[in-house]
Amino acid sequence: MTSIASEPPPRRYTPRFGRRPRPNSPLAPRPAAPVVAVPAPLAPAPASAMPPAMPPACPIVVPTAAATWPEPVPLETPLSPVEALWPDWLPDSLSEVAVDVSERLQVPLDLPAVAAVLTLAGAVNRRASITPKRRDTSWKVTPNLWGAFITPSGFYKSPIIDCLTAPLRAVEDDLDRDFSDRIRVWKEAGSKTERPARRRLITNDCTWEKLHSLMAENPAGLFHILDELTGFLAQLDRPGREGERAFFLKCWSGNLSHKSDRMVRGTASAPHVCLSMLAGVQPKRLRAYLAGEHGVPLSDDGFIQRFQVAVWPDFSTEWKLAESVDRTPNEKALNR
Repeated sequence: MTSIASEPPPRRYTPRFGRRPRPNSPLAPRPAAPVVAVPAPLAPAPASAMPPAMPPACPIVVPTAAATWPEPVPLETPLSPVEALWPDWLPDSLSEVAVDVSERLQVPLDLPAVAAVLTLAGAVNRRASITPKRRDTSWKVTPNLWGAFITPSGFYKSPIIDCLTAPLRAVEDDLDRDFSDRIRVWKEAGSKTERPARRRLITNDCTWEKLHSLMAENPAGLFHILDELTGFLAQLDRPGREGERAFFLKCWSGNLSHKSDRMVRGTASAPHVCLSMLAGVQPKRLRAYLAGEHGVPLSDDGFIQRFQVAVWPDFSTEWKLAESVDRTPNEKALNR
């Protein structure tokens, strides 16, 4: 048992002088009350320095029942009239068939004229070239073209395209039959030689990778026919489609090559990528696309400006219904 004498004595609190007391300690000094200076009263300003009196309030005019207001008029931007296209402005080989289609379908001459010119450009492409200078033959231009119809819905865009592209589609059918015969002979020979290439002229719905593959087998170029232009343009404006857009820009030139390397598909190379394009578009959709109303701003790479042969003609009210003009097409002019 421990004795009381062995326990340590209790500790006595000894304050340490020079140590800052705690804020809540009774030894902490209290802050002195702030001294507030009372400003002297201001002297009244002289009458000359007083602001001028406010004018009386304007009277409020309440329209009576007899007051009449004009009816609101919608804000419109009227378009200027379009000069008519005359047959004499077309080559003789195209004017006759363009006039025939215009009269039979009762449409402006601009539409069949553009279809005829674009069909001819799609048939030629790189099969001919233009030298703008006489002596400098290093500058060559490929006569491929991009064009569009700008008309409302129901104005015979599809019948016009079907009629003017009929000779080219007939050539395409002959190429398909020839390819079938060559594939049959190739298979009968045991497929020991290289697979025959398929010659093409027209495409409608095609991815740009497949289009590149077709151009590798058809370096002379292809004719791309679209039903709706704004859908095609909106597809190219989506994020991640920059490579596809650049490919079509290169196809417009007609003189450039293109090579793509992929892990799965391997290497695809075309010595020349050339494309002629014909499409239809409605005015409202084209305006919305150019104004960026779909949330996608218009690109400034000149893609839409490459549709050089684009027409938006005026439609006459004196024309008859297309069904009332029933006559045999001018096949001689179409096959000329």
